[in-house]
Amino acid sequence: MKRKAAFVVALTAILSFSGCIKADEAAKGMYYYIDAADTVYPETDIADENAGAGAVSIIPAAEENIINYAQLAIVEIEQQHRKEELEQQRKKEEEEERKKAQELAKKKVVIEVKNILQLPQLPTGCEAVSLTILLNHLGYKVDKMVIAEKYLPKQAFYMKNGVLYGANVVNTFAGDPTTSYSYGCFAPCIVTTANNYLKSHGSDMEARDISGEHLEQLFEKYIDKGQPVLIWITSNKLSEPYKAEQWVTADGKKVQWQRYEHCVVLTGYDRGKNLVYVSDPLVGNTSYDYDKLALRYEQMGCQAVSIEKRAEDDDAQRA
Repeated sequence: MKRKAAFVVALTAILSFSGCIKADEAAKGMYYYIDAADTVYPETDIADENAGAGAVSIIPAAEENIINYAQLAIVEIEQQHRKEELEQQRKKEEEEERKKAQELAKKKVVIEVKNILQLPQLPTGCEAVSLTILLNHLGYKVDKMVIAEKYLPKQAFYMKNGVLYGANVVNTFAGDPTTSYSYGCFAPCIVTTANNYLKSHGSDMEARDISGEHLEQLFEKYIDKGQPVLIWITSNKLSEPYKAEQWVTADGKKVQWQRYEHCVVLTGYDRGKNLVYVSDPLVGNTSYDYDKLALRYEQMGCQAVSIEKRAEDDDAQRA
């Protein structure tokens, strides 16, 4: 007995869409049957001898065949919909990335920092004064002379057997920052200087040597979060550094000084104008060309120092 179940009518539309039956036949509301060879026949063909001896009316097995066709059609439709959804999602993500890139290209961040000039008291004390600028920004009311005279490790030059001896600038200032004929020091020395001061004041902050970070990383990790950091570049409008004086440390290490070595506080950037903002102890708060400053920063070893809250596990270790 032929059963014209309602679900067959619905499946007819799906079969028509998928190409299993003809659209004009589906429009007539015809029902379909499947023979043992999976050949689809309209209802009228069942009474026709041309339908073949194997033609059968819908029985549970034939219904299952129709369902199989329908399931395949549904899968194809779902796959097409999924493909379209993925394409729409891809376009949406590309548009979002494009907008982010445009926003980033125009991004400007400048941290307001009160400048302190090194002259006339500390003609070669840019590192100590830059540290003083940063400490004052963080709320520590300390004078540049206190940092330079009390907390900065220093070593005077001396001659012995015709050899000039002086400090290892990695951890000690070479000379006296109050004189114009002295030199300077590098990041580890300023970390020691800062921590000498912070510890003496019972601070929960500490200086960290973050040298090696690319300029962009400093922007992302510190400047974007409102945290200025110290960096080493060159003075005299970012002049090209060159090898100058040499001396030997007490333990026999050779020191090659780079002329124009300079330390400043990194305070911001403007991507639209390709500028980097610094608090420079020689000229005040100013800006420099991004590409040129980035080059000088790299030439001076990508040296940088931050002052941050001590981590809880660090406090536990100290207790």
